[in-house]
Amino acid sequence: MTMSVADYARECAAQGLRGDYSVCRADFTVEQSYNYTADEQAVWRTLCDRQTKLTQKLA
Repeated sequence: MTMSVADYARECAAQGLRGDYSVCRADFTVEQSYNYTADEQAVWRTLCDRQTKLTQKLA
């Protein structure tokens, strides 16, 4: 099955998924923005730490 980025963006929106899927490239990757605030960095650090602990426990 193949799906265009435009169709994928519409499907994601129809399912209530957040994010701007319209900026996906043809291979479904997106440009990464690195200009996070300190608060946003802290959130990501918390999430990564949590996932790392789970990976170590479950892998």
